[in-house]
Amino acid sequence: MVSVQGIFEGLKAYRTEDGRILLFRPEENALRMKIGAD
Repeated sequence: MVSVQGIFEGLKAYRTEDGRILLFRPEENALRMKIGAD
């Protein structure tokens, strides 16, 4: 069983000065999550 914490551990988000939320490398994180779930 894959732990949820281990899957989402690498996804990082940052809030900009104007309030927007930016994700750091979301495509790479999604690929890693897909590989980890197989």
